[in-house]
Amino acid sequence: MSPLRGLTGFRQRETKITIYFFLFGVSCSAEIDIYDRGTKFVPDGLFCSPCWKKRCPYDLECVQTIDLEGIYRKALEITATFK
Repeated sequence: MSPLRGLTGFRQRETKITIYFFLFGVSCSAEIDIYDRGTKFVPDGLFCSPCWKKRCPYDLECVQTIDLEGIYRKALEITATFK
């Protein structure tokens, strides 16, 4: 006779999955390794990025040009895999 016979209510262990989105504007994305734990979003074509100035002479263009639609699309793509 199996030692588990007659036992009910077993639950499969729940696994917590965390997805990260890394937004780079002022900082240097090449210096950050995300170890395949998310997606990097880096503004393209900015001659001044990365920089570490205390005051931005370009009205924080690197932050303003972060692709919010791209982040939203990536979030939808990732969450669709869990359904």
